[in-house]
Amino acid sequence: METKNALQFGLVVVAIILAAGLVTVSSSKFQVNTQDPRTIQVSGTVENSVEPDQAEIFLGVKVLADTSKESLEQNSQISNNIIRVIKRLGVLSGDIETYSFNIYEKYDYSKEKRTSLGFETTHILKITTKNLDDVGVIIDDSVGAEANVIQSVTYTLSKDKEAEVKAQVLDSAAVKAKEKANSLADSLGLSLGKPRSISESNFYYGSINRYLGYTKDTFGAMESTSIQPADVELRATVSITYEIL
Repeated sequence: METKNALQFGLVVVAIILAAGLVTVSSSKFQVNTQDPRTIQVSGTVENSVEPDQAEIFLGVKVLADTSKESLEQNSQISNNIIRVIKRLGVLSGDIETYSFNIYEKYDYSKEKRTSLGFETTHILKITTKNLDDVGVIIDDSVGAEANVIQSVTYTLSKDKEAEVKAQVLDSAAVKAKEKANSLADSLGLSLGKPRSISESNFYYGSINRYLGYTKDTFGAMESTSIQPADVELRATVSITYEIL
């Protein structure tokens, strides 16, 4: 009886050990099957500059009057006249928009008590043109139409050119990243596999903003306006993760 019990106990122990072994083998296979292949991550950055094909002009009129109604009416009359003049230069209605508009009561604080100077209405227009040679003419003719605030001129890229240039710069950045990956793989005696992920970051173009800040007091001393555009700076970074074999 004792021998039979010992045999049964031994079989149970063996079964437990085998079961434990099976669990261990199964666990090892699971880890191997889910393990990611070796990878290498690289990035390529390209900087470039291109000529702008678009200008944004910010100008308008500021009117001070005794009442808000008078200020608004006078400002509207001048603003509409400026818009008519700009349209005669060939600028489309869709390229002329209100950038900012406000009316507020203006005060003089130089004396002991606050004194109202009237109501000031400011209307700033944003004029977009692809004819860069017309920038100075637009400013001069707007001043002739009683514009008394010239804020700035910003040189940018149109949507079409931005898309074209962005594609070129991103393509160059991707090529640079791949070249870097190949160089690293060769130096380590490895082979480059397929890309597993690709991401784009840090793409931007810095528009050139030339602040003018002209006011009514400076117009009398001005000659014909001449503004020269500068190149637009671009940069793009592409990051790629490759398998290594």
